[in-house]
Amino acid sequence: MSSSRASYGRWRGPPPYSAPKFTSRELSLKYHWCLGWIEVPPPHCPVDRIVIEKTSFRGRLNWTDIRSRERYAAVIDEIASLAKAEDVSIAEWELRRYRRR
Repeated sequence: MSSSRASYGRWRGPPPYSAPKFTSRELSLKYHWCLGWIEVPPPHCPVDRIVIEKTSFRGRLNWTDIRSRERYAAVIDEIASLAKAEDVSIAEWELRRYRRR
């Protein structure tokens, strides 16, 4: 294969569990929720540098290095713990971090 991208069956591009794929889905849900188009907060939040900097992964993980379901789940689990400590949803926790920028 001459392309620098891996092939996953018919899918050509980043691995199925790459950060950009998750982030685009979660970002879409976040916008719909913020606009009031959906009432229930998204189950997760977009994972990017700003979010990771607010977790114990700060300085140890770059969002573009998230290439497995396990690594993504570890970040989301950390965020879920932080959100639970504040008694808010994951989406609300992330939104509060962005508002403070």
